[in-house]
Amino acid sequence: MRVLRSLPIAFLLMATTVKAEMGLTVEGFVTHWYSLFDSNAPVEEFLKVLANEELEVILPEATLRSHQDFKNWYSGIQERIKTASHEVISFDYFRFKDHWRVNLDVIWRATEYSGKQHYLRTDQIWDIHLKPSGYIISKYIVNVKNGGQENYPPNACQLKKSL
Repeated sequence: MRVLRSLPIAFLLMATTVKAEMGLTVEGFVTHWYSLFDSNAPVEEFLKVLANEELEVILPEATLRSHQDFKNWYSGIQERIKTASHEVISFDYFRFKDHWRVNLDVIWRATEYSGKQHYLRTDQIWDIHLKPSGYIISKYIVNVKNGGQENYPPNACQLKKSL
């Protein structure tokens, strides 16, 4: 993972001061995205910030390439997951000519309606573009850090979110 400190200071200033028309910074957009999951938001809220064309969402359990794919996947999530939270452990991003690359280390905690608990640590890579409506995700890749095995630490029920 590339560390922001290794980039030239002028580049860092540009990357950290650019804001979307909707007033969100990249950090604010990331927080907004996770808040949608953590509040069980309607699928339409996600579709507003997902590319309609050339979408690539690679998850451990599925690859999604369209809004319909996302709707189908999220429907299954809503049927199974009662509560969830995302804790951002590390976060960096840098700007290219036409998009931002975001790198995250995230802990996902969830409880199913059946009571089963999940704890998963992931590396995530996003590509986001600035459109007139705001930030749009075109690429969203989730890589499991713990070899695909979920862990259930004693405090896995404590739901917390930070960025």
